[in-house]
Amino acid sequence: MKSIRAVSIIIALAATQFAATPPAWADECTDAVLDYNEVLSQLTDAMEKFSTCIADSKGTDNCLHEFNRLRSAHGQFAAAVSVYVKQCR
Repeated sequence: MKSIRAVSIIIALAATQFAATPPAWADECTDAVLDYNEVLSQLTDAMEKFSTCIADSKGTDNCLHEFNRLRSAHGQFAAAVSVYVKQCR
């Protein structure tokens, strides 16, 4: 289970390294960038909680609540990416 947690940490760190920043020429995308970064934070948090649940469950918890939260956060992330691409590229 340590490998799952390590992968989650690596993914979370990588995600924060690629957090969106607005192009200098696109002031109109500032809101999209702020939304993207907020959703990225929520996705990272949900991923960490799901990974922790899996590691701590030792087979006694299917972590459905945490998985549903992760799935929801991913849906919000996908929507934020779409808005960012439309408004900032």
